Order: sequence, then C-alpha cells, then structure tokens
Amino acid sequence: LYSFCAGDKVKVLADPAPPPLSALFTFEGDSGRRAANKLAAEDKREHELRFLGTSRIDRAEENAAFGKQSVTIASPWRPRNTLQITGTTNLSTHFTLAIMARSTDNQLGRLFSSYSGNRPVGTSELVFDCDPSGRVIPGLRLICKGIPVHSKPLTFDDKKYHHLAVTYDDGQVRFYLDGTDAGEAWLPGGAPVTMLRDLLVGDDAELSATDRQFNGNVDDILVLGRVLSADDLKALATNGAD
Repeated sequence: LYSFCAGDKVKVLADPAPPPLSALFTFEGDSGRRAANKLAAEDKREHELRFLGTSRIDRAEENAAFGKQSVTIASPWRPRNTLQITGTTNLSTHFTLAIMARSTDNQLGRLFSSYSGNRPVGTSELVFDCDPSGRVIPGLRLICKGIPVHSKPLTFDDKKYHHLAVTYDDGQVRFYLDGTDAGEAWLPGGAPVTMLRDLLVGDDAELSATDRQFNGNVDDILVLGRVLSADDLKALATNGAD
C-alpha cells in the first residue's frame, strides 16, 4: 500500500540505550520514612526506598549486617510491612536482585515481590522469596513470567544474616547463597521483564489468605539492571555493598 525510498544519503540514528537500573540501599545515614539510593548519580527520587506499614530503621549496630543501621520488617500487631523501591517496574532482560537478610522465624517469606498476593502469580509480576528451613520450597525461588524456578536444596535456618541473590541473564537464572553458587534454571528469554507495580521488599502488595510476610532484619538491598558475576556477589556477601 505504501512505499518509501530513502536514498543513499539518509542515515538512521540509533536511539541511545537508557542507563541500566541501579538502586542500592545500605541505610547508613538514613532516617525517617525514606532511604536514599546510594548509586544515584542525579535524581535521587527516581529509585528511592519508602517504608510502608511498621517497617523502620534499626539503629542498633549489632543488628546490622554491615555498617551501623539496618531495617526491621514485620510487626506482630500489623500486617503488610514492606519497603517499596520506586521506579522498578522494568527490569529489562538482564538484572540482579540481592539482599542481606536475617529471618527471625525461619518461615517462607518474600524478599522481593511485585505480586498482588491473590490468584496465581501473573506474567507481569515477580517473586523472589526464601525458605531458610527448606520445608516449603528448597531454599530460594524466583517466579518470573508466571513460571517458578528453584535453587538447589538449601538450609540456612540459623537466624543469622545471609546474602541471598538471583541473577537473570535473558532467561538464564542463577541463585546464590552467601556468594556461593546455589543452582541454575532457565526461563523463556527475549522479552524484557516488566511488571505492573514497583518491587516491594518483605511482602506482597495486598493481603492474602497465605501469610508470606518476611520477619526479621534486612540490609544492603540491591536492584541492578545487569548481571553480576559470582566474584562480585561473593565480594558483596563478604565485604558489604559499600
């Protein structure tokens, strides 16, 4: 129906790729109900962390994985205590999710979630959760594009801090526990991982019949739009994100 002849002098300009998502929260120097992105070069509000429910800064140095401050998530009196990381609806085709987490009850709990909490996890939702006891799931699980994949069988129910991470390399999934390889899985590649809502840390977006609240302390939360190597993750687990 239509035809266009560009000629020899026309040049097609490639659109520059947007900078990869980079968000790190160590909670050092933070106060109030928001935490600053330690990787922000310009607009610090693009990826900031917001405290929801009764989640709060913990200033007891002995409760921090690294540095002097961490975050306490969960409350026995109020449900749905989470941390919202703004600007994280598009993880693209390569990303790393990592967190220092200390569970106080060793129950299955959400680390990262954009899941509503009801019906099966949809293709525009994501869950990365852990079960320190290994009784419900074998340690770590990623639900992405509506498909669940698992780590190797793991147990880390000592109520101590552990560095928990997953990388996604256009369908290739790798799990890490304390910087050590914890299993590999595959998901359909090609299409970017995009979500209906921002990532939450600690629980799902809504109440559901099944309680998946993470109970404990978290530190060094990282959401990165590229795949970190095993050596990088080992360094994070050993030395901290700073």
